[in-house]
Amino acid sequence: MLKRTTINNIVWFIPIKNLRDKARNFLNQKYNINLELDNLILRITEHCNLSCYGCNAFSQLSESKFLDFDIVKKDLKRINKIIKKKVNVITIGGGEPLLNPRCKDYILLANKYAKNVTIGTNGILLLKQNDDFWKVLRDTNTRLEVTRYPIKLGRN
Repeated sequence: MLKRTTINNIVWFIPIKNLRDKARNFLNQKYNINLELDNLILRITEHCNLSCYGCNAFSQLSESKFLDFDIVKKDLKRINKIIKKKVNVITIGGGEPLLNPRCKDYILLANKYAKNVTIGTNGILLLKQNDDFWKVLRDTNTRLEVTRYPIKLGRN
């Protein structure tokens, strides 16, 4: 990527303004790529509180571990520096993201680096979330998506 000043330094000696502008536009198009990232998925937990048949995350086979918050924070900051704009959508998922005790922190972090934030959950733990969780969802305008697996909670 060439900086604007570098391009101006390259074309300044072209005496005819029309040709100078064409050269400047050519260099801008050739060397300044408009980077965008449409969707980024953060799997903040590997495991789940269900064992759904056909789970595409293989959560029933995964260890009970969480994504390191500080590493994600550093990675999102780096991505933002590279693309110089917000990601269109960051989707928070897993396994079951509500099992991660720092789920709220991930939502706030994602909101800082994305235009839109979505969290995907099986919904079982939603009623156990405190008021702070719901306030974060509301304040960040985070979209909550509940999966539609056929869940049977009361097995006899």
